[in-house]
Amino acid sequence: MPTSETPSHFRLHHAAVLRQLRAEAGLSQPALAGIVKRHRTWISKAESGDVNVTVDTVDLIRSALLPSERGKLPLRMRIAKKIFDARTGMHPPMSQEALSITAGCNLKYVNQLELGLVGTTLDQLAKVVDVLQLDYNEVFD
Repeated sequence: MPTSETPSHFRLHHAAVLRQLRAEAGLSQPALAGIVKRHRTWISKAESGDVNVTVDTVDLIRSALLPSERGKLPLRMRIAKKIFDARTGMHPPMSQEALSITAGCNLKYVNQLELGLVGTTLDQLAKVVDVLQLDYNEVFD
């Protein structure tokens, strides 16, 4: 599902990482598409940043391409902890309400994000992690 919005830096970084990981794994776009149950054109769009991928889809792709990801806690749960730790580790700690206002998102979304209950997109996640001054590698390690 392409979007007319300008892609976030997270989405563009993910696109580059996806291309690199797929190449390092020696997989073609059709081969990866078969593994993650997507169409080859979707993989192509994800690799060019034309699709706003969800964290759950990032997790699925990373598990397919990185053996070290298999068996780990779901990515959305690891991200939830990193966001909570970053927010509460600020001096003074930032409230969920302040984070939601600063990031331009709903308070309920921030709460659910920190609990790992919401399958967010890269563009939406970028708004939150920008406020917390985290980078892609910190969030997705």
